[in-house]
Amino acid sequence: MRWELVLSALMLVGAVAPGARADVVAAPNFSTEETQTIARNALLRDIVQGDPWLVKQLLDLTARAKAEATSSTSPQAQVDPKLDPDLAISPRDAQGIVEWNQLIRRAKQEKEQRGKALDASTLRSAEGTLDMIELARQAKTRKENGALP
Repeated sequence: MRWELVLSALMLVGAVAPGARADVVAAPNFSTEETQTIARNALLRDIVQGDPWLVKQLLDLTARAKAEATSSTSPQAQVDPKLDPDLAISPRDAQGIVEWNQLIRRAKQEKEQRGKALDASTLRSAEGTLDMIELARQAKTRKENGALP
């Protein structure tokens, strides 16, 4: 069997089925809305370069969850602005969730940096400072007495 025939048969099958075509091309077909969402989000832009299928699955899941949330008419779906003012203002779509996650990550990083800064300043104890002063005094006295060159 000739390899050219096998390759052309695979290409023909790939041209017929859009899902198979995406597998051959190695990238999913994103809709215009999905492409805009990826363009707005730096995290998705980074992930799409390494694993575009993961991003496609994420976007499909969020679209499905959004459709379920909008079709739901339960009173739990409505947010009371008096009880939860932040949730009432925030958009409840994938972009809003991503923005909240970014804010949480940034706050966590700032908290860790403040914690590290406090840890570094507390390493100096009063005893350590007194010991250092005493060592400096002893070195000065030795220098004055001519013990040090």
